[in-house]
Amino acid sequence: MHKRVICIVMAVGIVFGAGSKAFAEPSLNDQLNASKEQYSQSQAALNASSAKYAELENKIQDLDIKIQKSMVEAEQIKEKISTVQGNIAKEKKNLERAQQRVKDEQEMYKGRLRAMYISGNDGYLNALLDSEGISDFISKVDNIAKVAEFDNKLIASLNERQKEVESKKNLLEKNENQLLSLQNESNKNLADLGKQKVAQEPLVAQYKAEMAAATIASANAKAQVDTINNKIDEQKKAEEAAAQAAREAAQREAQNKAKAVQEASTQVAAATTPVINRGAQVSVPSVQTTTSSSRNSTSSTATNNSGDSKPSTGTSTSNSNVSSASSGSVVGYAQQFLGVKYVWGGTSPSGFDCSGFVQYVYAHFGVSIPRTSQAQFGAGTAVSQSNLQPGDLVFFHDDGSGPGHVGMYIGGGNIIHAPHTGDVVKIVPLSYMSGYCGARRVR
Repeated sequence: MHKRVICIVMAVGIVFGAGSKAFAEPSLNDQLNASKEQYSQSQAALNASSAKYAELENKIQDLDIKIQKSMVEAEQIKEKISTVQGNIAKEKKNLERAQQRVKDEQEMYKGRLRAMYISGNDGYLNALLDSEGISDFISKVDNIAKVAEFDNKLIASLNERQKEVESKKNLLEKNENQLLSLQNESNKNLADLGKQKVAQEPLVAQYKAEMAAATIASANAKAQVDTINNKIDEQKKAEEAAAQAAREAAQREAQNKAKAVQEASTQVAAATTPVINRGAQVSVPSVQTTTSSSRNSTSSTATNNSGDSKPSTGTSTSNSNVSSASSGSVVGYAQQFLGVKYVWGGTSPSGFDCSGFVQYVYAHFGVSIPRTSQAQFGAGTAVSQSNLQPGDLVFFHDDGSGPGHVGMYIGGGNIIHAPHTGDVVKIVPLSYMSGYCGARRVR
């Protein structure tokens, strides 16, 4: 009996000892803390990369807006140069006509002199000498004076007109030179902006790679944290199960021990009952001593499963049905180009910029709209945001100076647009866009 009790006590000790050792194991907690630290660092890296990428996107969008404005300015300068050159050509013709009239008048004057010389007259002097009287003389002097005055005034007027036309031509040529200088400066500015955009492309790729790496590292660290937490939960459950089994075994052993003691007491009492024998056959009734002893003690320990609380993580995806235009043709055709890369100045499916994209889509249906977003903002009719319909053009700016970006409303609160360098034609909620400045209906 004594040996049996000792064995039970040793078994309980081993169970509790093993449970205590497993519960006190520090390695999982150390791993958990290290994984949480790694997850925190990877999240910080992801946030930093996302912030850099967002800043770069804003910078590229600013460059796109500046390029659009420079393109508009360059086009305006080109139109002015064309107008001035037309005026110069016109004034050159006027100058040639004025010069020809002066030349013709001079030839007429010289012709009169030659005629008088050939006819033997000595000009005005002979005409005066041939006068038939004082009145005739005075009349001829007056006529000669008038002819001479007319010739002088005509030549002077023609010369003045020639100078005026020459001066105007020189002024137009000066304006032309100034406009050509502005055009060269505008072209240089466009080239510089284009180089700045090209310089951003490696950074776009770099930040995208950093974001991808940080996202993977963060996901791996989170998975490791979850795995260790699950191990800790399993370990705690195993320890609690072992402790409960040990308590139940000890309780059963105590009950068995009490039962054994009771049985032993009963046997001792029966063995010590006195028997009287007076020499006759006496039937001795069996003496039973009934000892009722109940030592039922139930020990219950309420245990609460404890574990690290882990917030569930996931991505909630909302699939919103995108409405189409009444015919569905314009929006449906625009959506065929989803994923086409953004190319500055692009006007074809090999690459679009924002205004080139919507111009290409509407051109497919025979609707001609201007090339740039600023010019498109004056096309069609104005539409309030509350009355937007699929196919309407929506415009945005970043500094309040006018439209610098354009997209197409497709219904359901969404737009389709070509955002900026490094991105592709895509659909986004209108509410995600900043700087909304109006809409136009060009259908």
